[in-house]
Amino acid sequence: MRDPARTNHELLEEIALLKGRIKELEQGEDALRKSEEYFRVITQNSSDILFTVDELGIVTYVSPSVERIVGYTPGELVGTSTFDLFISDDLPRATHNFSQALLSKDVDIPNSFRIRHKDGTERIMEGTGRNLMHNPAIASFVVNVRDITEKKRAEEALRESEGRYKLVAEKMTDMVWILDMNLRTVYVSPSIQKLLGFTPEERITQRLDEQITPSSIHVAQDVWLRELALEQQGQGDPERSVTLELEYYRKDGSTRWIESLVSGIRNDQGLLTGFHGVSRDVSERKKAEKALKESENLYRTLVETSPDSIIMYSPDGTIISANTPTAITYGTSSVVEFLQEVKTVFDLLTEDSKAFAMVNIPLTMNEGYSHKNEYQVRLRDGRLIAVEINSSVVRTEDGEPRAIISVIRDIQERKETAEALLASETRYQSIFENTGSVMLLIEEDMTISFVNAEFEKLSGYKREEIEGKKKWVEFINKTDLEKMVRLHWLRRSEP
Repeated sequence: MRDPARTNHELLEEIALLKGRIKELEQGEDALRKSEEYFRVITQNSSDILFTVDELGIVTYVSPSVERIVGYTPGELVGTSTFDLFISDDLPRATHNFSQALLSKDVDIPNSFRIRHKDGTERIMEGTGRNLMHNPAIASFVVNVRDITEKKRAEEALRESEGRYKLVAEKMTDMVWILDMNLRTVYVSPSIQKLLGFTPEERITQRLDEQITPSSIHVAQDVWLRELALEQQGQGDPERSVTLELEYYRKDGSTRWIESLVSGIRNDQGLLTGFHGVSRDVSERKKAEKALKESENLYRTLVETSPDSIIMYSPDGTIISANTPTAITYGTSSVVEFLQEVKTVFDLLTEDSKAFAMVNIPLTMNEGYSHKNEYQVRLRDGRLIAVEINSSVVRTEDGEPRAIISVIRDIQERKETAEALLASETRYQSIFENTGSVMLLIEEDMTISFVNAEFEKLSGYKREEIEGKKKWVEFINKTDLEKMVRLHWLRRSEP
């Protein structure tokens, strides 16, 4: 019944208050629903799994993310023992740690363990647990865990990789090192002991001037300053590497030439923080290079001081190099001028000699050499001279023909002398044959070496029966022989 003591105004105020309370309750329920939805979305998509278990380890709640991470739905796990998920090897430790954790309150207890995924694979979990049994609102042991399987695998792979690289660094003959920005050694591989005699510990304590010779210090510092300048100009290149040849001190006081491939070390911001390098001993190579250089200098001296012309040319005849006598003989003032004017060996030859060379060069390449070939060479002023050429093939390390070296001797004077001698012999032979008198040449042993036609007529012998076969005494009467012999020796004894 209506209370007569309450006025309509009071009733209206009470109704308004009730409506306000109802609205507050509705807003609270809406906020609660939103909060529950927010919590559900967070727990479902979280990379962590939230468990609550009772004092026996029975699962009382598990977040939806468990299905994505472990493969089981929350419904499959609630009401089961959490220890059923553990790998058997980890189970004793897990039960012991759980019983110990129940003795604590409000303390986060870290742990890691292995569980079995629903598909049978092994997963590594890491997390913390807190005993909230005493809290009436929770009354559970709360566990928050995450899957760290991939992280562990990556760490293990990194350890294995580091182990392999460490093994390589320790076993390799090359020396690996790291310098800071002050050019101080912060790491060097054990191979330094075999290479230079120092231990890694000794090397780290050494200054740069105790490691390399003064001239090498200048080289290293120049490179260092150049790299710093490029960095300051914003032109540093993370991919750039520099090859240096420096002279290092050995522990016994001797020095060795070391070749190093040096690159920069950069931090996450790309800033240069040091240098690392791989070094190897190139002392024997340097000695070989020095010996080769000395040999080349000796060869160059021999070539330049040779009285003969020497030319190196490719199989197609293109001239590669020549010595000074070549230029002088041809008529130019220098080798440079000669090479500018004469491009191939064929440019030096007459047409007949050029045709012969076209045939002879392939034969020389095939045989490896050719000796005493005569050619006609045309000089700068147009004169022709006869030359004798001896050639050898220059080969690569693989034995392939690379070029031909020809030693060219001017035989023009010799040819002219031979021709003059031949002409003289021909002339005297004509006189000898056509004198009208008997004539013969007698050697010291009295053998007749040459007779003319008149002697043939007189003796009745043919020339080939006499020359080199008979002695002149065979044609003298015995009564006159003694007289002729005395006369012969008397004539030979007179000046």
